[in-house]
Amino acid sequence: MKINPKTNLPNYMHIVDDKLIRGKALTSPLIIYKIKRQNITQIIDLRNTSTIKRPLEKFFCKLFGIKYVNCKYPHRLNYVPDIDFFNRINTLIRNNNGKTYIHCEYGKRRTGISVAIYEQQYLKKDKYSIIQNMLDLGYKELKSNPKSSKAVRLKTIFNDFLNKYYPNEITEIYKKLNLPKN
Repeated sequence: MKINPKTNLPNYMHIVDDKLIRGKALTSPLIIYKIKRQNITQIIDLRNTSTIKRPLEKFFCKLFGIKYVNCKYPHRLNYVPDIDFFNRINTLIRNNNGKTYIHCEYGKRRTGISVAIYEQQYLKKDKYSIIQNMLDLGYKELKSNPKSSKAVRLKTIFNDFLNKYYPNEITEIYKKLNLPKN
């Protein structure tokens, strides 16, 4: 596992702000122990699966004194859940006295949408930096290989996100970020 010398975190973990870190699922008790030492006091798991991985992560969080919350993001990634889902997540993050680590399986799509809404609502970031973060950390295929079957699937949820959160600015966003429309 490679460690980023600037953040002292594994390369797959990205600092959002002083309250939130995003990344992929935690499958190792050693990693959970190490993030505890980074003052992470809460983990929000967006996975909607019933595999053995989730109960193990929950068990090790309890063992190390980290609050574990499973907010089941709908497994089918063709639409963005209602705002109530994200309000619940954002309330958990804002009410936590320490840092929160948020993840889905790979820390890309479900996590990306959740973090984008957090950045919009609480960090008041501009739409271009929010969407650029989404592209850099989970939706790369929309730019790098827009005709691939993966990009076609991603475009559905990406467009649903834009329609819900930036409905009057979609054309402008596509143009400014040089995204292929088709």
